[in-house]
Amino acid sequence: GKAIFFTAISGVMLLIFLLILLFIKEKPEGYDEFVAKYFPYISVGKRLSMAVKKPANWLLGIYAGVINLPLFVFGGLWGKLYFFNTMQFSMIHSFNLMTTLFVGAMVGFLFFGWLSSRFIRRRPLMIAAPLFGALLVGVLLLTADLSYDTSLVIFFFFGLTVGAQILSYLMMMELNESFIAGEAISVIFFSLFGLAILTMPLFELLLGWHAKTELLMQTHVVQVQHFHFAMTVFLLAFGLAFLVSFFLPETCSKRQRV
Repeated sequence: GKAIFFTAISGVMLLIFLLILLFIKEKPEGYDEFVAKYFPYISVGKRLSMAVKKPANWLLGIYAGVINLPLFVFGGLWGKLYFFNTMQFSMIHSFNLMTTLFVGAMVGFLFFGWLSSRFIRRRPLMIAAPLFGALLVGVLLLTADLSYDTSLVIFFFFGLTVGAQILSYLMMMELNESFIAGEAISVIFFSLFGLAILTMPLFELLLGWHAKTELLMQTHVVQVQHFHFAMTVFLLAFGLAFLVSFFLPETCSKRQRV
C-alpha cells in the first residue's frame, strides 16, 4: 500500500516537472527590452531595501503567517497526536483528516482568489476569513466528542480559511512596483515562517503546561481539554489577522501607483 502510494506521488511530481519544463518560460519575449526601456537598473540590495521599508508588506506577511497556523499545527507537527492519540480515530481516518485540511487549503486558494477578483475587492474577504476561522475554533472548543464525518467537514473549512492567505500575495503584487515583486514576496515568507517558528513552540508550551496541571497527565495521555486550552492560540492568531486587515488599503484588484 505505502509503496503504491509513494510511487503514485512520485509519478505526479514527475508529470508536474515535465509540464513545467515544457510550458513554463523564464520570461516572456521582449522582457529584457521592456525592462531596459521602462525601469532603471536597481541593485538587489536597493530593491530589497525598498520592499522591507513598506509597512504593508510586513502586514501582509503577518496576515499570511497567522491565518496559516492551523495548517502548521494540524497538518504537520501535532496532527497525528491530536487525531490518532487524543481523538482516538484510526490511523487511516487520522491521515484522511490531515489530508482534508490540505485539500481545503487548495480549494481556498482558488475560491478566495476567484471571489476577490470577481467582486474586485480583497479586504472584505481578508476581514471575513479570520472571523469564520474563529467560529470554527469555537465549534472545536465547545464540542469534546466529534464524529469522524463532522471532523472532516470542520477541518475542510479550516483549510478553506487558510486559503485566504492567497489574498496577501495578490495584494502584495498590487501594492509594490513590479521590479521589487520578488523581494516583497521574500518579506512575506520571512514573516510567515518567522511567525510559525514563534507560535509552534507557544502551542507546545500551552499544551504541555495545561497537561501537567491535570492528574490525567499521569497516564501520559494528552486529553482533548489540553488541546482545547492550547487552541486559544488560534483565537489570538485569527484576532490578529482580523486587526491587521483593517490597516491594509483596498487595491480593488488593480496595481496601485506607489
